[in-house]
Amino acid sequence: MANSDKRIIYTQDDGTVAIVIPADNCDLTVEQIRDKDVPSGKTSYIVDKSVILLIGVLEMLGLIRSKSWVLV
Repeated sequence: MANSDKRIIYTQDDGTVAIVIPADNCDLTVEQIRDKDVPSGKTSYIVDKSVILLIGVLEMLGLIRSKSWVLV
């Protein structure tokens, strides 16, 4: 599976949810990218990119209310 099919999610210190989008033209695995990019001590999750789309649709329909989001 390509790196770009995954997203790395973690919460920044100010409460903003960060979403890291890995590139395919990288020699690192998604796990290695997470280890490099997510600050030490932060809980992070590697999820399929479809999960992010689903959250956006549910939020747009008013079925959920999420925190602030930022792409990093």
